[in-house]
Amino acid sequence: MAICGQYTVPYIQNLEYVSQGLLNIINGQILPGITPAAPIFIGDCEDLPTDDSQVFDCDDWIRIKDLLIKLSDDPADTEGLLLTLCNNLVCIIETVPMNYGLKAQFERFRCLCESLESRIDSIHCIRKCEEVIGDLLCLLIQLLTKLISVVSKAATLVYYADCVFNQKPCDKTIPTFFECMTCDFVNDLCELEKLVPELSAIVMAFISCDMENCTPCGTAKCACVKPRPICPPNMMHGCCHGHKPPYGYGYKPGGCGCGYKK
Repeated sequence: MAICGQYTVPYIQNLEYVSQGLLNIINGQILPGITPAAPIFIGDCEDLPTDDSQVFDCDDWIRIKDLLIKLSDDPADTEGLLLTLCNNLVCIIETVPMNYGLKAQFERFRCLCESLESRIDSIHCIRKCEEVIGDLLCLLIQLLTKLISVVSKAATLVYYADCVFNQKPCDKTIPTFFECMTCDFVNDLCELEKLVPELSAIVMAFISCDMENCTPCGTAKCACVKPRPICPPNMMHGCCHGHKPPYGYGYKPGGCGCGYKK
């Protein structure tokens, strides 16, 4: 067996732990009742066992949120998949040999990891907002699958990083692979970066849904914009219908005004 360098074992183990934990969330929380098993030989597609599909709800989100960021007020807590990932990335940046360009991308990954933590912590699921919960589930699947991809590629780059600096003469395998994988890693980070604002949009969508009968709100782009009256119908003063206000209040700048002119 040819050896080209060394890697720090705990870094790879921690990244594998995070990647497997993210996959377990999909298999255990989003797809409950599904357990990995030996492949079933499918001879007759019409005679296979079935089970009930369970609707994703706020209780599921709370459990997943706890796995990702560990819901606790104790600052000493070091659990949570994203916290493990962020801490691991800090150590990798400080100790693993890599060029400045790649190190900058790992620093970018660390920053994204912390941004994901804070935004996930801000999402408070509201049961009556079923459409937003559907948007949340869609975004969650996108986020988890993209994170698994990025973490797996980060682990591979860390594994071979020392080989790039200790390559044997005429050995082009690792440098060629490393350049290709680095490019793919950066592309995944770009895709992951696009999902961070969507988490903020989910936060605003829940707020908008919760406040829809109180004040007008802009609904985030990831959720459908739903038309709603600026004020309850009996307070619209008739101005939107082209006739004089029936209640004598008239147009009030900054209030429910809809452009009535005498």
